[in-house]
Amino acid sequence: MFINLTMQMLWIAYAPITKEAAGFYGVSELQIGLLAMSFMIAFIPLSIPVSWVIDTFGFRRAVSIGAVLMA
Repeated sequence: MFINLTMQMLWIAYAPITKEAAGFYGVSELQIGLLAMSFMIAFIPLSIPVSWVIDTFGFRRAVSIGAVLMA
């Protein structure tokens, strides 16, 4: 739960700085929003292999692998 909470906080951290980040990087606010949404977009196709990892290796090992990959 703590790992998921940490990832959600990092994901939502884009919201208050969208305009400043777009100005700094010279891109549109939409592009910054798409970068923030990449987490949600990746969640859908990655949930299938993650389900297999949980079933094969167990929940604890799957969460450990996910934490290392997210780091």
